[in-house]
Amino acid sequence: MGFDEAVLRCLARYWAVTGRAGSREFWWFAALYIGIFALGAAALLVSVEVAITVLVFAAVLTPPALAVTVRRLHDIGVSGWALALLVPVLGQLFLLAWLARPSLPRRNRFGPEPGKKAERYLLYAR
Repeated sequence: MGFDEAVLRCLARYWAVTGRAGSREFWWFAALYIGIFALGAAALLVSVEVAITVLVFAAVLTPPALAVTVRRLHDIGVSGWALALLVPVLGQLFLLAWLARPSLPRRNRFGPEPGKKAERYLLYAR
């Protein structure tokens, strides 16, 4: 999955916190999100109006950033409520370590592996 596909998928699932998001989808969107904040900080040196515009754009991207983070936690088998662990410093480091873990290579309670279609089984009797 490339940058454009990851960003479009995150924007298409703006509020969706169900299902799973693979590591590429999460990290590409996180790179965009962090990049926009960095751009806002750099724009503050040039003009306050430009910086406010960039930061408003970043605020618009906050819900999909939170949603993709919850879906990424689902991908490693952790409940989305783990975001409540955002306690200063140690909680954020713990969350970052979780987000860096590889995907579970199987279906879990949050859905099928990202990028794979849901397996459906047809049971029948003779």
